[in-house]
Amino acid sequence: MPTVDLNPPAKLLIAGPNAAAVGNLVATLRDQPGWHTTSLITDAPHALLNALASAADGASRIAAVIVACDEQHLDDLESLATLDAGLRPPVIICGTLKSAEANRTALRAGAIDLLPAGPPLAELLVTLRHATQQNGTRGQAADRGRLVTVIGAAGGVGTTFVACTLAHLSAAVGHRRTLIVDLDLVYAPLATALALRPERGLSEALQQLATLDTTAFEGYVTRHPSGLALLSNPEGAFSTQPIDGESFRTLLRLMRQGYQQVFVEGSRWLDAPTTVAIAESDHVLIVLQQSVAQVHNAARLYRLLTQQMGVPAARIVVVLNRHTSRATVQADMAAKAIGCESVVVVPNMYGLALDSMDAAIPLLDLDRSSAVARSLLELGQRLGEYTPTEPESLLRKALGVISRRYA
Repeated sequence: MPTVDLNPPAKLLIAGPNAAAVGNLVATLRDQPGWHTTSLITDAPHALLNALASAADGASRIAAVIVACDEQHLDDLESLATLDAGLRPPVIICGTLKSAEANRTALRAGAIDLLPAGPPLAELLVTLRHATQQNGTRGQAADRGRLVTVIGAAGGVGTTFVACTLAHLSAAVGHRRTLIVDLDLVYAPLATALALRPERGLSEALQQLATLDTTAFEGYVTRHPSGLALLSNPEGAFSTQPIDGESFRTLLRLMRQGYQQVFVEGSRWLDAPTTVAIAESDHVLIVLQQSVAQVHNAARLYRLLTQQMGVPAARIVVVLNRHTSRATVQADMAAKAIGCESVVVVPNMYGLALDSMDAAIPLLDLDRSSAVARSLLELGQRLGEYTPTEPESLLRKALGVISRRYA
C-alpha cells in the first residue's frame, strides 16, 4: 500500500538577476530536508511576478522567496512591492543594501530579513523557519495585537500627549491589554508623562532578543496603575548605537503576540525603528498644528509614506491638534494641502493638556468630560482600539454627543 507524505517539503523560490549569486544560494541549501528549492534568473521584466502567479494555486504555492540583489538591481523588490501583502509569500533578501532608498524598497517588498550575499547555512535556515511560521499564521492576523504608530510633522505639536492619551484610553476605557513604546532613547518623554521610572527597557530587550518570549518580555516593561504597559529606556541607559530595524521588527511582532493594542511614538526623522513600525502598522497618525509650515511638513510626510513607502492612504490618519477656529489654516484647507480626504480635529485646550502632562495625570482622570477628551475618545473608537463598555448614562457624561464628524 503506498504511503502518503504528511509533511511534504515546502516550496522555496530563489530568484535574482545574477546567475552566480542565485546558484550559490541554491548550492548552500542543496539537500536540506523540508525544502523543495527552485531557482529563477530574473533577466526579463516581471519574471518573478509571473513565476509567483503561475504557482498561486494551493497545490504549488510558494512558501518563501529568497531574492539575491544589490543596490543596482532592485527591480525584483519593486515588483514584489506591487503585490498585495496577503498574496505575497514571505521575502528574504540576500545582498548588501546600504542606501535609505534601497531599504525602503525592501520594506515595501515585505522583506522579513536582510542577510549578506553569502549567508551561513545555519543563519539562513533560522530565517527560513521564521518565514514558514509567518506564512502558516498569515490567516490568523486577527489574533495579533493592533499597532498604531504616532509621529509628528514637527517638534512640539503634542505627539506625546496624543499617543499617551490614546494608549491610556485603550487600557482604561477599552480594558484592552495595551503597550506603548517610546523610541526616544535620550529623553524618554512617555516615562515622564506617566510618572514612571523604568528599571529595564527597550535597549536591554533588544540585547536579549534571542531568548525572549511573551512571558520574558514582561520583565522589560513598566506598569502604570491603569494597567497600561510602557517600554522605554530607563534613565542612564543611553547608547550611541542606533536601533537595528530588523531586530526591532522581531521585537515588535513579539509585542503584538502579547498585547491587544500596541502604540509606538516614532521619530519624525523616520529612523530605522520608526520606518519598521510604520510598515507594520494598522494605522499611522500624523500630528500637526494649524500653521502653514507644519501643513507643508505634513504634506511632504504624507507623500513620502504613500508614494515612497507604499503605506495605503486608508491607514493614515491626520490629526490637527490644538485646533482653534481663529487660526488662518482650517481643517478643510489642511486636508486639501496634504492630499488626504479629511483630518481629525482635537480642540485647543492647551492649559488642560499641559496640566495633564506636567502633573503626569492622564487626561481621562483629570477632566474626562472636556472637549479634548471627547475628541480623543472618538478617535480611539475610529481606530478600532475599543468599543465603549460603560453604562449609557456614564458614557453620555464622558463623551457628550460624539456624532459630529470633522472634515
